[in-house]
Amino acid sequence: MVKMKKILIYFIFTASFSGCYAFGNNILYDSLKKGAGIRPLSMGNTFTAVAEGSDSIYYNPAGLSSPGGEYIYEVMDRENKYYSDFHSQRVYISPMAYAGYMLKDKDSSYVDVKSFGFAQKGRTGINWGVSYKTVTAKLPSYKSTGWSCDLGILAAFSPNLSFGIAAKDLIKKDVKVPTTFTSGFALFNKTKDFILAIDLVQNREDEVAFFMSHTGIEYKVTDGFTLRFGYYNNKITSGVSLILPFIKIDYGAVKDIHDNEDIMYMLGFRVGKGLMPAKNTAY
Repeated sequence: MVKMKKILIYFIFTASFSGCYAFGNNILYDSLKKGAGIRPLSMGNTFTAVAEGSDSIYYNPAGLSSPGGEYIYEVMDRENKYYSDFHSQRVYISPMAYAGYMLKDKDSSYVDVKSFGFAQKGRTGINWGVSYKTVTAKLPSYKSTGWSCDLGILAAFSPNLSFGIAAKDLIKKDVKVPTTFTSGFALFNKTKDFILAIDLVQNREDEVAFFMSHTGIEYKVTDGFTLRFGYYNNKITSGVSLILPFIKIDYGAVKDIHDNEDIMYMLGFRVGKGLMPAKNTAY
């Protein structure tokens, strides 16, 4: 078991370092690489090692192994500051999930993605998951329908530390994006009232590959009230969750530090039992 964990740590910090890939269709790249969930985006777009519940289908499908179930609808840019349409909806019944989201810019280019995910919880504390995505894209110089697959691994190394790695678009057909890797770790207290997460994200959008660090925190102030903050790629993020009778409300904001005016506001609703307490895990 110890040897397996050492191998996994090595994989996390070496698999990400691959070659270059020239690519320029930004809206397609953003749709498949940068996530679409209010909770992760409010935490600095970090979720690879936090991965739990429906948001995992975008970041690390191994997190779909967390027990629970819910329906989610989110508007990711409710005032249309950057996009004319950016919404997501998900159905999550562990260990499976369905997600659909639309990203359309103000020039009428759009990407429509439908995802199906499955995860398996391991008795050794190492979980894995996979997602299959159908992708319809209409860009000024590119139009196609294709598919791609993501693979994720999530390892609980102690009651307070987890590691994760995700390979995005590992297998694909008629989808013009490169394979990329994201790795990360999360530190938390026993009850997960406080989470500190850091992701190392590979960017291969341009001719030269490079890596960016994303940082986020989540703090449960009291029952039904949670705050989130983060930073990534010159963006400051924040968010709040409120649990009301029969519904949970997520609200978040993303602010580019170089843009003095526009802020992307996000609003979402969740219904269902949500995440359930996980069973004891072997470390």
